[in-house]
Amino acid sequence: MNKFMPYIPTFVELDEQPDPFLFETQQQLVDHPYIKKFFEDTTSHIFYRLEIMRPNILMAVYDEGSFWLPVGRLKSIDGIDLPKLVLQ
Repeated sequence: MNKFMPYIPTFVELDEQPDPFLFETQQQLVDHPYIKKFFEDTTSHIFYRLEIMRPNILMAVYDEGSFWLPVGRLKSIDGIDLPKLVLQ
């Protein structure tokens, strides 16, 4: 069983913090409603794909890789077959 822990920057104030959740497969991870919110295009960015940044950070990538947001941390990336985000 794997665990996802949402990343919320300290400067963001929410009425309710998103809860961590457990998942067994990559498909369960990407199908979770919290993750699916990041698939939506915004007024200024177009969703491209999810990527993993070391060590275990799940990133939402937009505009074919020119803009990204941290989504959260994974307990483990074992069994997660997503592209690796490499900052240059």
